[in-house]
Amino acid sequence: MKVGILGSGFGLYGYLPAIIRGCGERVLLPERYRSRFLTRQDVVCLAENIEWLPDERTVLDAASAVIIARRPEDQVHLVDHCLARRNIRRLLLEKPLAPSPEAAGLLIRRISAAGLAFRIGYAFRYTPWFSLLLLAHSRDQLREPAKLRWRFRAHHHRTGAPIWKRQISQGGGAIRFFGIHLIAMLAELGYDVVLTSEVDSTYGGEADCWRATFIGPALPAFHIAVETNAPTDEFYVACGEVLIQLPDPLSSGIGSGRFDRRVASLSELCAEFLYSETRSLPWYQSSIELWSKVELLTRRVPYSQAKRNSEP
Repeated sequence: MKVGILGSGFGLYGYLPAIIRGCGERVLLPERYRSRFLTRQDVVCLAENIEWLPDERTVLDAASAVIIARRPEDQVHLVDHCLARRNIRRLLLEKPLAPSPEAAGLLIRRISAAGLAFRIGYAFRYTPWFSLLLLAHSRDQLREPAKLRWRFRAHHHRTGAPIWKRQISQGGGAIRFFGIHLIAMLAELGYDVVLTSEVDSTYGGEADCWRATFIGPALPAFHIAVETNAPTDEFYVACGEVLIQLPDPLSSGIGSGRFDRRVASLSELCAEFLYSETRSLPWYQSSIELWSKVELLTRRVPYSQAKRNSEP
């Protein structure tokens, strides 16, 4: 299979090894990525499995499957180019799909109408802890109110970088960039109602803390607390008792060798993307609908209160 990757950041250090080492496929890349690729000591060993093409257009012309790991607003435009080519039959898109749930919903409908198989980069779904949570759900073990707390210091907070991942309007922040993983998780578990949602940040247009409560048919309340500028890392899920406790959601214990630690879960995602006969996953649309409900209900509170509300 000819797999093209658009995105010289996470596309190179995340998806490139997932496709080559995780799935055993060769990758098509635009020539302009080569200089950045050569500076990455973690992935330069994969050079013999890459076919370099003049530009993004020729990559899309040659690929049968395409992975897009670009900014949400760029991703929307690149999908247009993919849908215009008959040779492309599979798409893998990073999350969030678009800067807003409305744009994301439209994007999913267009891809589905075109008959393409597609997956979304919800990497948490392919971790061991998520399998444990799904198992507990299938056995009807989630009977008491559940709580998930995720604390960490995002890279843009550590470095002060003024990047899009900070800006709500561009698809960034505690809900749109980070919490979107959890919204997708809850949608798959069957949650479809948002009772409360609040967010705030030290700067306007950003969202550092998010706290929300969800319910669903025959499901206990599920409380979410996300803090993206915390002094320590912590991730846990409890339902009566602690079910999962890790330094962070990607501390799976599965090594990726020299590669980014997300490569193990990304390899599972990519294998499903490339080889599954199922065009998409049934809860994708409901995850966008749940995201939309979150956005409609979310209110902004003082930053100190949002942090206090994130306490157990």
